[in-house]
This record gives sequence, C-alpha cells and structure tokens, in this order.
Amino acid sequence: YLKATRDKGLIMNPSESLCLEMYADADFAGLWNVEHSEDPLSVRSRTGYIITLGGTPVTWSSKLQTEIATSTMHAEYIALSTGMRELVPVKQTLEYICSEFKIKREPKSQIIKVWEDNEGAL
Repeated sequence: YLKATRDKGLIMNPSESLCLEMYADADFAGLWNVEHSEDPLSVRSRTGYIITLGGTPVTWSSKLQTEIATSTMHAEYIALSTGMRELVPVKQTLEYICSEFKIKREPKSQIIKVWEDNEGAL
C-alpha cells in the first residue's frame, strides 16, 4: 500500500491563530440493507468528528455508535456529544500549554467553532 501511494498525501496549511474547531457528522443506520439484515450492527449509526487547531487536524474518530439512534437528528446529536467529550480536554490542554509557555491568544481565537450539518441537532 505504501509503495503504491507514495505520491499521495495531505497538504497541511496551518494558520497562525490557535483557533479550535470541531466538525461532527453522523450516518444514520448506514449499514441497513448493506449487510445481513439480522445483524444488530446493521442498524447502528456511525459517528465521525475531527478537531482542528489552526486548521491542522489534532484528533479525529469514525466509529459505530454504542446506542441505536431513532432518527437522523438523534444520530447527529450523539455524534455532537461524542465529539464534545473529546473537545473539552483538548481545549483544557491548549489553555494549559498557552499558560505555561506564556503564549498569548487573541480573544477571537479563544472562541471554539463547532460545525454540524443537521439543523435539528443544533
């Protein structure tokens, strides 16, 4: 795999501001009618989120939800909740590092943006 994809990669273009952002999404019952219909995993939704600092990915995840969502909005809300549980410690760690190393952040960069594409979940 690595040999065949040597020319592939990600281009990171970080910004100088230390802005945290989180993007969350869910795929409601994404395996339904794709896998065996009697498999209980086929009705589980998938959570995905990515947390960036200055436009550079810091942490991300994509996994099946542990509970069965009853609607698209419910699946999206679970994805937001899961991502926020990861975002809070990242924010605290960033604040600690800035404090210890005397890094000054602009007030504008201290606002965390959370992106979600389901209006009902907001």
